[in-house]
Amino acid sequence: MRSPVFWLEKAILPGIVFLLWVQVNISNAQQNADSFTLAAEYPGITGFIADDALGNKYTLTDGGLHKFSQSSQKLIFSNRQLGNITHADVSDPMNILVFFGESGHYALLDNHLTVKNLVEESRFSGGKRPAAVCSAPGKGYWVWIPDVFRIIRFDFRDQPQISGDDLSISGLIPDNVYHMVFHNDQLFLAAQNGIWIFDQFANLMKHIPIYAGPFFQVKGTKIFYAVENRLMAYDFFLGKENVFLLPDTKVKGFFLKDDTTIYLQTEQQLMKYTYSGKFF
Repeated sequence: MRSPVFWLEKAILPGIVFLLWVQVNISNAQQNADSFTLAAEYPGITGFIADDALGNKYTLTDGGLHKFSQSSQKLIFSNRQLGNITHADVSDPMNILVFFGESGHYALLDNHLTVKNLVEESRFSGGKRPAAVCSAPGKGYWVWIPDVFRIIRFDFRDQPQISGDDLSISGLIPDNVYHMVFHNDQLFLAAQNGIWIFDQFANLMKHIPIYAGPFFQVKGTKIFYAVENRLMAYDFFLGKENVFLLPDTKVKGFFLKDDTTIYLQTEQQLMKYTYSGKFF
């Protein structure tokens, strides 16, 4: 016959295990919530888009590109005749690419924000105006032309080097492309109906049915994008997604500087945080 102690242990032990499990998970949740540390604040900076390899900060404000050097020097580039700058790619600080989305023009700037090359919409005959552009550091830049459903890479002399296939043939056409990123010899084209991934020769590799707008970054095999106060990290190689709960609930934008540093843009200011773990 079993002793009363045996039955008491049998009844209580599962409850103890459950309480320990709850305590461990609460502890982990608290640890994750406390994993961000405020490293710096930049009052008055809005429209932040990037921090380049040289430590310069860039914002898109009042239709122009603003550059803040480490010595607090400020440079501004704008062209009211061409319209507002809707996108700027500063991944190559010596060849900064700015795009005037309303007119379809884009310009290549040097590190002083002086125009090196201006490509007008009329350069593309038949009304085939670009809808998105991004840099290909050291090689030139990529252009998405929706009228012909293809991507084209140009060199710094504005000569076409590589042209992708007509995506309408595949039957899955990017709808309203809004952002492109070139990373590790791969091109990421984001639209309302997903992200298209191409190799460096413009060959289509994969389509991912997620919306990552209006801005995303690629680090390693992960696509990072923000949803309210959450930073989503989609691993396009494994097909899995992780979530980081951000320390601010009013995030307007973000920028990952490295695997432990993130900039968060709010309505009033820019904040820099360090993360105790690893983003990628």
